Amino acid sequence: MHKQPTPTALQQDFIQDSRKAIMEANRRRNAILAGAIGGMTVAVILAVLAFFQVDTIKQKHKKLYQKSDFTKEDAKKLAQQVEEEGKIFRDLLTNGSKGPEMIWIPAGQFRMGDIQGEGDDDEKPVHEVSITRFAVGRYEVTVSEFRDFVNATGYKTEAEKGYGCWDYKDKQWKAVADANWHNLSLADNQPVVCVSWNDAVAYTQWLSTQTGQTYRLLSEAEWEYIARAGKETVFWWRNNIGKNWANCQNCGSQWDNKIAPVGSFIANPFGVYDTTGNVREWVADIWHSSYQDAPSEGGIWEEGGNRCVRVVRGGAWNDESKNQRVAYRYGRTFVEGSFDSRRVNLGFRIARQEQPQKKWDESALTETKQQGELEWLCKVFKETEFTKEKAKNEAKEIAQRFIEKEEAWISSDSLKDGGFGPEMIWLPAGKFRMGDVQGGGERSENSRHQVSVQRFAIGRYEVTFEEYDRFAEAMGIEKPGDNGWGRGKRPVINVSWQNANAYVAWLSEQTGKLYRLPSEAEWEYAARAGTETIYWWGNQIGRLWANCRDCGSLWSGQKTAPVGSFVPNPFALYDTVGNVGEWVADRWHHNYEGTPSDSSVWEGEGDFLVLRDCSWDDLQVNCRSASRFWNSSIYRYYDIGFRVAVGTVVLD
Repeated sequence: MHKQPTPTALQQDFIQDSRKAIMEANRRRNAILAGAIGGMTVAVILAVLAFFQVDTIKQKHKKLYQKSDFTKEDAKKLAQQVEEEGKIFRDLLTNGSKGPEMIWIPAGQFRMGDIQGEGDDDEKPVHEVSITRFAVGRYEVTVSEFRDFVNATGYKTEAEKGYGCWDYKDKQWKAVADANWHNLSLADNQPVVCVSWNDAVAYTQWLSTQTGQTYRLLSEAEWEYIARAGKETVFWWRNNIGKNWANCQNCGSQWDNKIAPVGSFIANPFGVYDTTGNVREWVADIWHSSYQDAPSEGGIWEEGGNRCVRVVRGGAWNDESKNQRVAYRYGRTFVEGSFDSRRVNLGFRIARQEQPQKKWDESALTETKQQGELEWLCKVFKETEFTKEKAKNEAKEIAQRFIEKEEAWISSDSLKDGGFGPEMIWLPAGKFRMGDVQGGGERSENSRHQVSVQRFAIGRYEVTFEEYDRFAEAMGIEKPGDNGWGRGKRPVINVSWQNANAYVAWLSEQTGKLYRLPSEAEWEYAARAGTETIYWWGNQIGRLWANCRDCGSLWSGQKTAPVGSFVPNPFALYDTVGNVGEWVADRWHHNYEGTPSDSSVWEGEGDFLVLRDCSWDDLQVNCRSASRFWNSSIYRYYDIGFRVAVGTVVLD
């Protein structure tokens, strides 16, 4: 058995503080559940103070990963923070299958080039570059993914046209006229190689046509940005190559001197694999012999330079460690017919840019204050074929009938300060199938299982800024930012799981009732509202049913909408699809094996919590009723909020 290294003093401090924080958080939670109303105010204050304690730990966490003796365990922990700017996704192709796994990379600035001062002249001068948000392939494009393109189009690579490929055996390069990507005995999950720059561009063009999105090769600056992942060391993990961090010559892995399956090593802090080693990667830029006059905005550098040569980045399985440095760069001829452009250690990775925002006829639209009002639909969309109005009206009628038949269906509890809490709706007890009912979902949604749900109440809307600001003012804590979109009836954003639990603890103290976050099972029960379709209204996202990136509303891909701006589901709940992601109470588990069957909160040992629902910035594939995500308890972002739940227990 591999013996783990003894933790350093800094690591031990971090682990100790983390354990203390978790134990303290659990103690406070249990105190609230025990129900001592006299001690509730103290518990709320302690819960709020816990946020600041965790924030201090986060700073120690940051120091942990800036230290020079960076370990693989450190890397694994750091890689788990990957979704701070967005979520992992796979775009749907026209045949219903999914494209490569992508991840959104946050905008930022970094220093590019030979920061350590031990590189080549073409890596100079070091310069600062600004990067806008984009998505990148988590892995190098695989043989399987490239085959899908070839099978769909009949495309022949330059190697297959008779130009061949450079092979590498016995530490010698040899030009082989009949070598090409599909006769190298590579597995489906290994990166495709023996492809030219032109072949790679052809793949991205096909993928763009298939998905309706803009796929392309990375710019050189984007490549170095994702490869560094916030680091300025020689390699993203430290200043020496170490053992078994990557696939390169004498890097100490089982794949030394051969291609490894993608993702065989630890992901970097951006959640991206194999930015060091395995295969070199084409990028979009024309080759320049230095960074003199390089653009500062991170786009593709196409002016000047050698127009017959394109840039290649990243080391390969047969490269020495000095050629694995993050700053290392070289060029390859990309003109068709040149042998230099196709090698058994050269593949590519893809990028996807954000789509330009749709222009709306905003002069024709006013945001009504009446919840669920849809008069603006036909004013904005003057399409004669628009026929969903009847379906929406029917959905509203179903929700209204549910309201009318449910006894004591709605409540809004009085607060001690004279105001009212969130509007709640009581849901009937029942059973439902939870998980990937339709098939074709993510592994984390398996296996589907039946859950029994007890009667409970849940917020009819996501908690609003108006409601959360009342809590913040009462507790004297800083209010979360609204990104300039407005507060009031918009859902609160930039709140962590810790913040959400502090709010429900305060709400419990104010009302005398046990408010909480819903369990994950309760959330999906409420979101499905008796349906088993992909979305509660059907199997197609349609238009104007919700606020997501490709849902076709005024706010889609731009910002949050006021709560209740769309049709309620059959349980009369609003925004269970889109607007903001929502924290729930459960700890994250990678699938549903061993999950409770009674809709209770699924506890666990992990440090991550479950997020349900998609946001205004998510694609429809992430908006399915079964979709689930995770993040740390202190994570806050402008597309995450929450809604509350309450049982029948009254605190004594």
